[in-house]
Amino acid sequence: MPDSAPSRRPVPTPARTHLLAGLAVAFLVAAGAAQGGPVALTCDVAKVTVSAPGEDQASRACAAAEAADTRLRALGLGIEDGVRIEITEALDVAPGICVALYDSATRTLQVLPLDCLDDQPGRAKTFPKMDAELLFDSLIVHELVHAYVDQSAEARHQSRIAHEYLAYAVQLEALPAAERARILAVADVGHPVDLQAINEVTLNFSPLRFAAMSWLHFRQEGGDATHVRRVVEGSMVFVNLRE
Repeated sequence: MPDSAPSRRPVPTPARTHLLAGLAVAFLVAAGAAQGGPVALTCDVAKVTVSAPGEDQASRACAAAEAADTRLRALGLGIEDGVRIEITEALDVAPGICVALYDSATRTLQVLPLDCLDDQPGRAKTFPKMDAELLFDSLIVHELVHAYVDQSAEARHQSRIAHEYLAYAVQLEALPAAERARILAVADVGHPVDLQAINEVTLNFSPLRFAAMSWLHFRQEGGDATHVRRVVEGSMVFVNLRE
C-alpha cells in the first residue's frame, strides 16, 4: 500500500507492479466454501474477481472493491480489463517487503489475509497502528487506484509519484473521518501543501507524511474528476529523482 506498504513500480517498463462499507454482491464459484476452504468470487462490480482462503474475507474484499469502484468512477476512472484480487500469505515479492501489491502485467492485486496483517510486525509501514480490518479494506482501495490509473488511456504519462499521490489520496479519503484525522495529526502537515514536497524522498522515508500531504493537496485542488484528469494526463508535474 501501498498500505499501504511502498508500491514497487519499475519505470518505465511495459508491465508495472505497485506494492500497498458497501454492498458485497458476489457469485460463489468455488467448491468447498461451505467447509471454510478456499473460495473464488466474482464481485458484482467492475470486472473484479477475488480468490481468498475463506468466504468472509472474499466477501469483504468485494465490498471494498465496490466502494472503491463507485468513488473512482466519480473521479473519471474506470477499467476495461478485469482485475483479480488474491488474498494470500505468499505475495509475489520477498516476505516482509510489503503487505499488498498490484501487478499490471497480470492485472492481479495481492493482499495479505487479515490474520497476517494482524500479526506481522510493522505490518503497515505507512499506517502501523491501523486496525487490521480497516487496513485490509484500505489496501484494496489503494491498489485498485493503481489498477484503474494503469488502465487509463494516458497511463504512459504517469510517474511513480503521480500513481502514489492518487492512490494515497483516495485511500485516505475512503477512511472513516476519525481514522483520517488521527493520521493527519500524526503527520503534522502544514497548510497549504506545496506540490514540490510530495516527492520520492518523502515517499521513501516518511510514507505516512506523503499520504497525508497527498490527501490534503488533493482536497486543496478540488479533489474532483477535473483534478484527477490533470494528474493522469501528466499536466501536474511532480519532482522525479530519476530525471
